[in-house]
Amino acid sequence: AEIIDKLDTTFVTPLDREDIYALTHKLDNIVDGIESAGRRVKIFAKHLGGNFDFFATAGLLQHTRDLTDILGESIKALVAAVEALSSRKAERINSYHATIHRCENMGDDVWEGDGGVLDMQTGFLVCALDEPMTKGDYLRFRWETGVCHKIEDTLDAVKETIDCISSTVKKYA
Repeated sequence: AEIIDKLDTTFVTPLDREDIYALTHKLDNIVDGIESAGRRVKIFAKHLGGNFDFFATAGLLQHTRDLTDILGESIKALVAAVEALSSRKAERINSYHATIHRCENMGDDVWEGDGGVLDMQTGFLVCALDEPMTKGDYLRFRWETGVCHKIEDTLDAVKETIDCISSTVKKYA
């Protein structure tokens, strides 16, 4: 809101107002995604009494860790790209753009690749057809779909944001 207020009261900006609005909206989507993933972890922690042993022994935390590490790498590149935006140097932005797209592809692999989250979920659901679902099984399923999916969606939002930055820089080249 502060950026929008300043934008509305400032006559001259180095970028078009529309570009700043678009970038602000996309950055807000990233923050919302991170907050949502964090809230989901908090909810699970509350219902598990803070005990994540079930997830650790099932190997589930590894997907979450992998996606979180990938998101962290992409956020670092995005911060550098936003800082470089003022110079409008396309080669620097292109480097960050490539890093973020690589991270997003890695996130897709963790989410839907062989042995990824969706692969584990499918195996889980097939097994659930033969056996009744326990509370632990249900929590496992919800953990994967809730937290991991939100992190992967946030990786997509980071990619959309760097695409917006790249197109803005190209517009002024």
